[in-house]
Amino acid sequence: MSTPLSQAMKGAISIAALLLCVPASFIGTARMLLADDSDWRQEFSELCGKTDMAMTLPPEALETLSKQSDTLIDKIRLSNDAKAGLYIHRLEKCRDFYRFMLDSIKEKRIVK
Repeated sequence: MSTPLSQAMKGAISIAALLLCVPASFIGTARMLLADDSDWRQEFSELCGKTDMAMTLPPEALETLSKQSDTLIDKIRLSNDAKAGLYIHRLEKCRDFYRFMLDSIKEKRIVK
């Protein structure tokens, strides 16, 4: 036969166990989110870091950079980063520059 005190103790132990598990799972989720953010930030740096050499890249490389930029924009939109909009705007500018360079190369080939 259980007393009200033993039932209260069981409830308290259950709550304590739950509170110990929640932070552990939250920390794991937070680490995953931060890892995802750092992954796209590294890719962002690599993509936008090639704008200074865009004039020397072949059309195929410019096309690849443009497509990778589009893919990364979608990835950033899914992130929970407060500055995601800023990164998206900057990446769109990089992508547009690659497309401009690609169009310029194509026009030069047509004119010649």
